[in-house]
Amino acid sequence: MGIDPNYRQSRQVVGEHEGHKIYGPVDEPKVLGVHGTIVGVDFDVCIADGS
Repeated sequence: MGIDPNYRQSRQVVGEHEGHKIYGPVDEPKVLGVHGTIVGVDFDVCIADGS
């Protein structure tokens, strides 16, 4: 499952982490949101397989 290509428009900025924006919703520790603006990483669907 890929990341929503329109996440910057469809999600609200809910915070910042080490200089990049976090797009919500976020409800730690289970829902972490999308981190980044130029390159977005959805920590809720990422399995770190390197593909």
